[in-house]
Amino acid sequence: MLPGEEQAITALEDFSKKKLRAAIRKGSRAGCKVIQAQARQTAPHRTGALAAGMKVRALPRSRKYVGTQVTLGVYYAAFIEYGLKNRHLVARRYMKNASNQEKVSALNTARDVIKQELNAS
Repeated sequence: MLPGEEQAITALEDFSKKKLRAAIRKGSRAGCKVIQAQARQTAPHRTGALAAGMKVRALPRSRKYVGTQVTLGVYYAAFIEYGLKNRHLVARRYMKNASNQEKVSALNTARDVIKQELNAS
C-alpha cells in the first residue's frame, strides 16, 4: 500500500455510496471539461461543427460504473480522428492529443472537485 492509503480508505468508508457517486460524477465531469476545452482548440475548424458537437455526457447509470465522457455529435468525427486508408484521409488524432496533453491537469481538477464535494458534507 502507498503511504496514507489506509487512512484514505477508512475516511472514504464513512461516506454513503450516494454521496461518493455524486462526488465522483462531479469530479469526472470537471476533468472532462478540461479535455473538452483542449480538444475544441486543436480540432480542425473548417465549419466549426466538429468543435460545437463536442459534449460532456454522463456514462449510463450502472451499479458498477460512475463517470463522464466527451462525446462527438458529428458523424464524421471518427473519420477525422482515425483517418480512412481507402480515401487517403490522414488521421488527425485531435482527441487523443488533447487527452494526452491535459491528462494531468484533468486528473488534478477531478481530484480537487471530489475533495471539495466530500469536505462540504
